[in-house]
Amino acid sequence: MSLKFVDSESISSTGAFLVGELERLDAKIYEPIADFTYGRDIDLREDVTIADEVSSFLLSDYKGGFGGTSVGKKSFIKSADSTPARVSVGMKKIATPLTLWGMEVSYTIFELKKAMQAGRPIDAQKHSAMRLKHQLDIDTQVYIGDTEVGVKGLLNSDQVTSENVGTWTDSTDVKTVIGYFNNILEKAWKATEYNRIPRNLLVPPAIFGKLVSTQLPNTEMNLLRYVETNNLSTANGGTLTIRPVRWLADNTLFSAPRIVAYTKDVDVVRFPLVPIASLPVQYRNYEQAVPYYAALGGVEFVRPEMVYYADLAAASS
Repeated sequence: MSLKFVDSESISSTGAFLVGELERLDAKIYEPIADFTYGRDIDLREDVTIADEVSSFLLSDYKGGFGGTSVGKKSFIKSADSTPARVSVGMKKIATPLTLWGMEVSYTIFELKKAMQAGRPIDAQKHSAMRLKHQLDIDTQVYIGDTEVGVKGLLNSDQVTSENVGTWTDSTDVKTVIGYFNNILEKAWKATEYNRIPRNLLVPPAIFGKLVSTQLPNTEMNLLRYVETNNLSTANGGTLTIRPVRWLADNTLFSAPRIVAYTKDVDVVRFPLVPIASLPVQYRNYEQAVPYYAALGGVEFVRPEMVYYADLAAASS
């Protein structure tokens, strides 16, 4: 077997390259671009550990006297010898699997020495690549879940009510747009029996871009800020935050464009996550390896009635 020295194949992984006399090399390393928004859109449940196999919580249900007594719908006492109504409390445990996650960062002593001489430490680069994969897996698990594990995400849960709210148009008329979003908020409010109005809306990037780029006449406010300050939630003393999610732009995930209305609160929806940890360096002949491990749960919908999916019909051409 002959050994052939090829620049791109033999030494590119160590960060060392042949540089010609007339070549101006930019020594900066440009890593892959990646932004993750799960930390913005959901609270983490961090009481879970690597020893846990499932995460769970108790959902309480009040029954009994809430149906009223024989003298009416309220728990009135008809006379001193009346039998008072009683209440009962039922509890249900909701469990979600915690799945182990792991990767190994390894390199030979020869790769390490060459990379150090080139001034581009390969150990740090491979560690960054491992962290990037970890964040990508969390982001995917949070938003759309995992079919292999059998869990759904924040955007596609079977526990959440989904309804078609009509055709989305690119209208720039303030009254039309406000009416469209208030219709979604009202339907989500109704799903909670008018107890809570959502404070967060996740929208496809195209809709977010339209809201941002539409400038209102005679003002410095764009349509996005106007909607966020003039809606059912703010009128009722709350707030409203509208954010884009790249997963909502994927037509293969949803049969129709979707807007997600919910309240970002640990008592509404959260994601169990065991932080990443490492073992000591392991030496195998000429190789050094560091195993990393963590665990990913599934999104817990503590109050699924406070999450609402508004599916949009495509505008007819």
